[in-house]
Amino acid sequence: MRNGKGIQAICGVHFSFSVGGSFWSWRKGVSAETRGEAYMGAARHFMRWRWLLVLAFGASPVDWNNPEASSGISLRMSPRGYSNTARRKFMVSWNSLEKYVEALEKGSTTPAPEWEALGLFDADGQQHQMNGNELQIPAEYYSPIRIKPKAGDFIKQLKKEEVSHIEVRAIDVSPTHPNGINPFALAFSELLILSGLGEKQELLTSECRAMANQLQNAAATGKLHLIEEQKYKGIEFLNSLKPLAESLGGIYEEALLLVIERISGEALLPAHSLKVGFADALLRSQKNTELLRKVKVPEMQMKAFAEKAKKSLEEKQKLG
Repeated sequence: MRNGKGIQAICGVHFSFSVGGSFWSWRKGVSAETRGEAYMGAARHFMRWRWLLVLAFGASPVDWNNPEASSGISLRMSPRGYSNTARRKFMVSWNSLEKYVEALEKGSTTPAPEWEALGLFDADGQQHQMNGNELQIPAEYYSPIRIKPKAGDFIKQLKKEEVSHIEVRAIDVSPTHPNGINPFALAFSELLILSGLGEKQELLTSECRAMANQLQNAAATGKLHLIEEQKYKGIEFLNSLKPLAESLGGIYEEALLLVIERISGEALLPAHSLKVGFADALLRSQKNTELLRKVKVPEMQMKAFAEKAKKSLEEKQKLG
């Protein structure tokens, strides 16, 4: 309800990522008790450079204000994307897990006049809000990347530094891939996170955060002239990832090379390709839809999905 059906129709890929014991054995200076802070450092690193991901793999070239003459790259990651005015006023700190949790806890317990005015029920008596707080629940915070806990109480688990994984939320659905997921976008996301986990990261100053937000917005809306001054820094950073990509090999090297070509202008951006060949992209998207609809889901799996949905609704009732 808070976003509306129009915004909810803007789909994206949520990519969860974590590393295992062998990585932590290699990563010096991080204990089991401080892994949460290491993930926070990777999140800061990702926030600094996320504009490269948005620009290189944005696939929703729509200008909300002028659809007929669109210069957009990623509607989802633009100021018109999956957020709203109230949430844009709400900010978390990425400089420590403690401050991150503190902000989420405050947001989910602080009333917001905009939402309180809407009430909990609509004209038909149907509940359309869980509460009138800035965040209905901590997990409602929308960001290009999030720190996620293990199963259980969101805040309680994070306070205990039981971080399970990082969730990347800055990848557009790709209409040219049958399952909607561009594997190069996932591989590049992994490179960003791993390069951030590999060493201790600087704190994110307010100036740095503002710059990162401006670069994301410029990339998402296709205002590439606003990125021009930062492009050489972006390419320099991408080149610094080559040793990591080469050590991983395969798709990671291919993904990094592809991003370098796109950022430097040597290769066409996906969003621009879609605008040039929109009819073809639409046709492929329709064929992919038909293909997926023909997939038969085993009866046992459908029953498992139904059981999970039932449990989810029961948990929602408990929260409400």
